[in-house]
Formats: sequence, structure tokens, C-alpha cells
Amino acid sequence: RVQIDNLRNNLIEIFKFLWYYIQQIRIGGNVTILPGVVIGEGSVIGAGAVVTKSIPAHTLAFGNPCRVIRDITEEDRLSNHPECYAD
Repeated sequence: RVQIDNLRNNLIEIFKFLWYYIQQIRIGGNVTILPGVVIGEGSVIGAGAVVTKSIPAHTLAFGNPCRVIRDITEEDRLSNHPECYAD
């Protein structure tokens, strides 16, 4: 019984971490992500992309194969979602 409780607690912590991470990236529809690829925090992956290599944090990437198009700047964040960054 103790092992089951420990396993459940560990799984809950893993899911909390994954949920936080998933909330930090944006992935368009019909995107294919190959095994072993890491998508950096704050990145945006365009619809239909095939991600074959890791994508750095805070970048916009799309295509087949997926390529980094440009960095996402602080100005982009403020102009597109001001409600998230209001003081």
C-alpha cells in the first residue's frame, strides 16, 4: 500500500511539471514531433510542422522540416497579449 501511495505521489508531481511545461509552449494543429526532440519554453510551432530537431526557447518555428524563423521578443509578447503582462 505504501508503494502505491508513493507511486501516485510521484506521478502527480510529474503531471504537474508536464502541465506547467505544456502551458508555456504553443503548438499548431497537425504538428508532428519526432521522438527525442525538445521544444524550448515560450516557443511557437506553426501548424503542419514536422519537428525533426530541437527548437530553442522563445522562438517561432514552422515548416517541413521545421526551422526556426525568428526569435520571439518581449515586444511581441506585450503587443499580442497585454492582459498577461499588465502591472
